[in-house]
Amino acid sequence: MCADYLTGRRKLRDSSKAKLQYDLAPLRERHAQLPVQRLNKAHIDALVADLVAGGTKTSKGHERRPWSADSVNKVIASIEQLLADAKAQGIVGRNAAELVNRVSKPHKAVDTYTETEVQKLLAAISDDRLSHAWELALCGLRRGEIAGLR
Repeated sequence: MCADYLTGRRKLRDSSKAKLQYDLAPLRERHAQLPVQRLNKAHIDALVADLVAGGTKTSKGHERRPWSADSVNKVIASIEQLLADAKAQGIVGRNAAELVNRVSKPHKAVDTYTETEVQKLLAAISDDRLSHAWELALCGLRRGEIAGLR
């Protein structure tokens, strides 16, 4: 099923097709002999858990390091696309990947300025000819947005 799906994706650029093939590789390595109709949520959940934990083997025998949440979620999305195509063709009755929960991303702490630091910065730039741009940046506008203003 994976090989037929990849072959049928003729409108994709070579780099996009290679990425899709890479994302489907763990599924193919683990469940190549399993008929697509027998693939269920438990199979995909186990694959996701193993990718997050790391230690699985590639087809070349290399040990995988743990995958990031973004990478694992792309694998889930690729499997979901594959099964959606199979469902549209009538090969499978349901898309088991639709039921798989995405891996949550770890929260990253953001270091922001305190009110005192902002006041200090505003005082330091008060004589700068671009002080208005600095104030807009402190309000949350990005550099490109500030540059686009008239």
